[in-house]
Amino acid sequence: MSVGEVDGIRPDGFDFGNSPFELSRADLEGKVLVQRTSAGTVGVSAATKAERIFAGSLVTAGATARAILRGAPDLVTIVAMGDGGRVRTDEDELCALYIRNLLQGRAPSRDAVRSMVLSGEQSQKYGDPRLPD
Repeated sequence: MSVGEVDGIRPDGFDFGNSPFELSRADLEGKVLVQRTSAGTVGVSAATKAERIFAGSLVTAGATARAILRGAPDLVTIVAMGDGGRVRTDEDELCALYIRNLLQGRAPSRDAVRSMVLSGEQSQKYGDPRLPD
């Protein structure tokens, strides 16, 4: 199944957009998902010298941090890709800090992060009916 977005819009022929909420309501049991995003795919493609790559988000931050820690790496580089890999965004910067705190054994406040994300510029697009994905 295909999941993704191009400039916030689900591409033609894709099964799902890039909405965690949409996916939370889907029956994905036993299915393989292939995801494409405007920023994440750019970041993963650019990390040509990385030994391991984890694509994370606020929704998967805890699982991502646990997976990284299981490998006991000497160095972890966290890259917040922002909007299309071109412009920094509040939620991606906060996600990077959230994952960093988890990796360093701190328990960041989910409520504080949620509040900051909701007040950021990028979160305003989620009420835009032209960008349902």
